[in-house]
Amino acid sequence: MVTPPQFVNWLTGTPKVIDASDLTFTQSGSGALTKTIDQILKLDPIHSLEFAKGDGSDDTVALQNWLNACTSNNRLGYLDVAPARLYIVRSPLVVSGAVNLNIVGEGNYTGSAIWLDSTTSDLLQINITGRTYLSNFGLRTVTGGATAGAMLNIGGAALTNVGGLLDRLSMQTCWNGIVSTSFGAYDIQFCDMAPNNIGMLIDTPGDSQIFDCKIAPQSASGIGISLTGAVAGSRILSNKINSGTPYDTAIKVVVGSSDGDFFVIGNSLEACSVGFSFDQAGGLSFGNVQIIGNEIASNGRPIYFPNATAGWVSRPMIIGNVLYGVTGVTLNAGSYFTIADNVIDGGGNLVIGASCANGTVHDNVMESGSISNSSPSVIVHDNPGYNPVGISAAVSTGVTGATITAGASPETHYIKQSATFNAAVTKGGQSIGTVPSANVPIVVQLGPFESYTVTWATTQPTYTKDVH
Repeated sequence: MVTPPQFVNWLTGTPKVIDASDLTFTQSGSGALTKTIDQILKLDPIHSLEFAKGDGSDDTVALQNWLNACTSNNRLGYLDVAPARLYIVRSPLVVSGAVNLNIVGEGNYTGSAIWLDSTTSDLLQINITGRTYLSNFGLRTVTGGATAGAMLNIGGAALTNVGGLLDRLSMQTCWNGIVSTSFGAYDIQFCDMAPNNIGMLIDTPGDSQIFDCKIAPQSASGIGISLTGAVAGSRILSNKINSGTPYDTAIKVVVGSSDGDFFVIGNSLEACSVGFSFDQAGGLSFGNVQIIGNEIASNGRPIYFPNATAGWVSRPMIIGNVLYGVTGVTLNAGSYFTIADNVIDGGGNLVIGASCANGTVHDNVMESGSISNSSPSVIVHDNPGYNPVGISAAVSTGVTGATITAGASPETHYIKQSATFNAAVTKGGQSIGTVPSANVPIVVQLGPFESYTVTWATTQPTYTKDVH
């Protein structure tokens, strides 16, 4: 046994074991402070290999002790690359209380990783009132085939709007990647996951940002990102959600409180039945939903607003997307909206429900699909591939007193009469005029769904129309 070095206090004559509190160090450089070795050591991260073996044996207790040491001392935790790259846990690691959690690793693919030897439990449960910062490591299951649980489960109402960062986390062979019951003002960035169920299942994500993540759902019922509750201020930006296995929905949002501002910008969503779905829990209102610059390849509905409650969503802006699917855009309810400058390929249609109001649908490039508009206050115009359709062939105005109504787009009608020249046109109760001759028609300008009436005797009039 080695005896620790000692010195004798010259005032008392008492020997004392030399420890880190007795030695000092001053960093080179002007103005550097002198610190004891003990103080300097406490500035360093607490390493996982100071507690765990990482050799493939059960490190559950060791890693729990490591996390406890990090949080109780408010110190950064460092997840070392284990000798055998295997930190095995067989039950959830739990962090709770009025603490902060700060853990970084040495790489999320082939570097630091914690492996869960269970297919039904969570790996890491966080229920704290402080901030969470996790970066650059992996959370995985040992055997795959998970049927329950999550790699990262964040809960607790006290978390709302606290904020945190989840950065470069890899979550493979899992049931759910990230689950949260209260999760506000977080940044989730550069993460990748391959869930059997849902990549991110987050309630109350208000003011959070999900940026540049890669998610590959592994089942037909799988979902990439599912957000519920208070979603106002959330931003889903530049993510890639795709899989070799067809899955259900890339991004699913169910609003749980009346508010506004939600952004889906620059994402690539492929191999799904539904690309982006935006719904409500009931009796709510939400404003300013911006869906801009996404590429969505769906075998069903690339952009889908299923709820038909009039006025519940206002100012949805669907602009500049490239959409592949049976129905490119389905908007069952919406007010003061714009659907513009989208490319709708693969024969996709565009459906505007009867509960929509005061919107415009214009400058969308339609490969071969149609536009169905059931709202009299929605203007549809200048959509190449669908309208304008140009001048139509002449058709009869019908019996005298017949009313002729434009469709969802502005139209110009030209009314002619080959003889008699007594066809009179009224619009909105006002006289437009009478056909003067066989070569000079009456011209009527119509807005979407506007009408006029033609009365005549002896010679039935005809009209052609120009749809704009």
